[in-house]
Amino acid sequence: MIDRAPQRFARRVLALVLCACVAGAARSTSAPGAPAWTDGERLVLGADLELTRLLPSDTLPSRVYLHRSSSEVGGRPMWANGLVVVEDDDALLLDTPWTDDQTARLLDVLAREVGARVRCAFVTHAHPDAAGGVGELHARGIAVLGSEATLAFARSLGVPGPDVTFADEATLVLGDTRVRLFAAGDGHAPGNAAASIEPGALVFGGCMVKDVSARDLGFTGDADLAHWPACLDALATRWPLDDATWLVPGHGEPGPALRLLRHTRELLDTRARREASAADGTAPTPAPDDRERR
Repeated sequence: MIDRAPQRFARRVLALVLCACVAGAARSTSAPGAPAWTDGERLVLGADLELTRLLPSDTLPSRVYLHRSSSEVGGRPMWANGLVVVEDDDALLLDTPWTDDQTARLLDVLAREVGARVRCAFVTHAHPDAAGGVGELHARGIAVLGSEATLAFARSLGVPGPDVTFADEATLVLGDTRVRLFAAGDGHAPGNAAASIEPGALVFGGCMVKDVSARDLGFTGDADLAHWPACLDALATRWPLDDATWLVPGHGEPGPALRLLRHTRELLDTRARREASAADGTAPTPAPDDRERR
């Protein structure tokens, strides 16, 4: 049984992380004027935020929701993904929306419409599309986990970062569900980490993994392009991934894990070939990616 007091829960989370490093409930009735669920599964919280319940699997004991938030990047809306894992009336947030305001709205709707309060959060990296709402979580006394490298990167950017860190891996327990966290290394951003929800076949890869419709790597201003392929290899071998495993990227549509990993690797290979051609004068220099962090 999970402690109900946030402070006791935070201490329990810290104990779980340290240990790892060393070694549906019915929705409440909507209040008048509250957002309404569409098709029974999707809740629109405004033009920039929505919540969708993912289809349950036979092996996944928890309810899992996909939250999507948008921010203007390069003059157009950029949608980012995150997850919420719910068991009974407790919830775990995987990546925040872009802003504190969006995060506050998401937390309030989860409490009112889903009947669950976020007790702990995890961020895959320190860019605003993954950790832009950490300040709101801190203000509410919600523990935020992330890799040690993510905390160091957040400090270098001067933005709020995780208050509980792990070097390599950690495991969180939410009822009958285990959420395994893994720091894959420097790829899209310093300290990229991912999460596997077990039992079940669902992985949250964050911006380290591109969806199959992506035509380029997106923002690479903080990326380690040379090491990024090793991050993908580490992710592919850390957990038993196959095409039955569903992977949620930081942007775009979820899909079969191995397919998304292969596509991301192809984008990296294409970028490397273009840069090599530009270096030896056989091709134009590639256009720089959008410089806004995402």
